[in-house]
Amino acid sequence: MITIEIIGAVIGLLYLWLEYKANIWLWPVGVVMPLLYIYIFYAGKFYADMGVNVYYLFACLYGWIRWRKDGQESGGDVMRITRFPLRRTGRLLTAGAGLFGGIALLLRFYTDSPAPYGDALTTALSMLAMWMLAHKYAEQWVLWFFVNGISTALYLWKDLYPTGALFAVYTVVSVFGYRKWLLEAQSNRRKPPLSTPSSLTSPNSQFSILNSQFSWDAVVLANGEFPSHPVPLAMLERYRERIICCDGAADALLQAGFYPAAVVGDGDSLSPGGRAKLAERLVCISEQDTNDLTKTVRYCLSRGYKRLLILGATGKREDHTLGNIGLLTDYMDDAEVEMWTNHGTLTPARGNVVFESYAGQPVSVFCLNNAPLTLDGLKWPVTNRVITSWWQASLNEALSDRFRVQTAGKVVVFRQYERN
Repeated sequence: MITIEIIGAVIGLLYLWLEYKANIWLWPVGVVMPLLYIYIFYAGKFYADMGVNVYYLFACLYGWIRWRKDGQESGGDVMRITRFPLRRTGRLLTAGAGLFGGIALLLRFYTDSPAPYGDALTTALSMLAMWMLAHKYAEQWVLWFFVNGISTALYLWKDLYPTGALFAVYTVVSVFGYRKWLLEAQSNRRKPPLSTPSSLTSPNSQFSILNSQFSWDAVVLANGEFPSHPVPLAMLERYRERIICCDGAADALLQAGFYPAAVVGDGDSLSPGGRAKLAERLVCISEQDTNDLTKTVRYCLSRGYKRLLILGATGKREDHTLGNIGLLTDYMDDAEVEMWTNHGTLTPARGNVVFESYAGQPVSVFCLNNAPLTLDGLKWPVTNRVITSWWQASLNEALSDRFRVQTAGKVVVFRQYERN
């Protein structure tokens, strides 16, 4: 048993190092490790931990496939680290409570587990943490911290000293892992796909940069003014196989020679001809509590698309334009999203965010909360000032190749394309 525990501890440390580095090879190592611990925990009568290692075995296969698939679809090797959406916290807690209750009852009345409630708690949290790891959420480390800390005490109590020592190391590394992944997630958010507008100086350079640097899961086309600027038009061309239309926008898309992957909405704006032509691609949602853009974004999220570029959301009616721009800060809780118009880009942001720019670039910051705001690197800086009206930080200008926005609230940042 000691020999097997030591081997398991060594493999576990390798797994932990790969997880800390967010290296995809953690998954094949993770397939081997549960096989050892199924035996170890069975011998120690930690039946729930034994059972969860069976779950780990299949979860590792799922995580391996998901990291590879998401990365390839977005133009990289593996998916990027992101933050766990706050609006999903309630569902996560509900799932955790249900798992804990069910496992605790099973262990209490149907096994001879020496610590049924502790065993059930670590098992339930581990299952949630493994799911979060497969989705590459930084907050998975928070759950592992509690799992590892409780497990350390339980295993030492049962004289599983190599395993207890391993989980003690896990507990410490969980703190550093969370810090590293959190910084990486924030860095990913600070580096939106539109990263170098300073280089958009000619049609040739525009297309070369768009093809090499920008990466989206899907392009959402709203039923506003159809794109006419070369930059958004290039995105339609590049992502022509994954354009999701908001209802009537499909008519304009068809006229431009493109074919949508799906058309989402209540169907009231789509022409009879468009409806007949796209019948198999219609996703009709009749509820009127949200607009077609929100319905389309939710559809994209249900398909696993987390990086969304929105085109055609401005122009035509001003009330639709203002509403669509304001919704960006709602979408950012679940997705990395930007809106490109025929004049520039609109990016939702919060916290401390660095934007790339060019000297003299027109920049506006629209504050949607009465929150302190700091702007550095702009012609008219702001230092920890509470913005009470949404327009007060607009009509500014970048001084160099980057500027910083820091706020406790939510903002939408406009950056104008560089003129040829």
